[in-house]
Amino acid sequence: MTPSDFANDYAAVTRRSVGAASVVNEVFGRSVVTAIPSPPAYTNPATGATEGNSLAMQLRTVARMIAAGPSFGLKRQVFMVSLGGWDSHDNQNRDQANNLAKASQALAYFDQTLANIGGVDMRANVTTFTASDFSRTYSTNGDGTDHAWAGPQLIMGGAVKGGDMYGLYPTVGMDINGFSNPYMAGSAFIPTTSVDQYAATLGNWFGVSGSDLNAIFPNLRNFSNQNLGFV
Repeated sequence: MTPSDFANDYAAVTRRSVGAASVVNEVFGRSVVTAIPSPPAYTNPATGATEGNSLAMQLRTVARMIAAGPSFGLKRQVFMVSLGGWDSHDNQNRDQANNLAKASQALAYFDQTLANIGGVDMRANVTTFTASDFSRTYSTNGDGTDHAWAGPQLIMGGAVKGGDMYGLYPTVGMDINGFSNPYMAGSAFIPTTSVDQYAATLGNWFGVSGSDLNAIFPNLRNFSNQNLGFV
């Protein structure tokens, strides 16, 4: 029986994966990569226990790939790491504090590591940013918060014009006693900055042309400010 096209494609992807793993494993044995330090443990603020940080470990792998980049002939690289547990309908006081501690320690570790990659400060060449598909309500449900719209994001890197907040900081307060918050609908903040503006600003730093940005983000043309200027 002749193998199906699906089976052929699957076999080709598997062969490429095995080959790529062999190359990465060889390069990861080089001194510039093995010199990347392991992240220290962090303290869980809810329990006081010392624990490992999965986000910091992922960022260590990213740092190792950055160190290995010249061996692969790479000039631009994109990496994605993730930290779950933010869907805090319940136990938010406990879980959010711990997640924020993980994020803080992991980002500090990554910044310190980037300061010396093979003797080179790479922080100006790397921009780290957060992204989420939704935020949380301003009001509590009694044990946590529910799905909402606008929320803040973090941006870190040597090219970042830091120490500032970009976009409009919302008025904080619920509709009560005659007060009507212009930046809220129910208990959800209304976005004042588009995901398209945020992503296009990062894309511009990455070297994407203006015409390509409008093709990638078709809603971008609806905003007069297409570059938020944080990098």
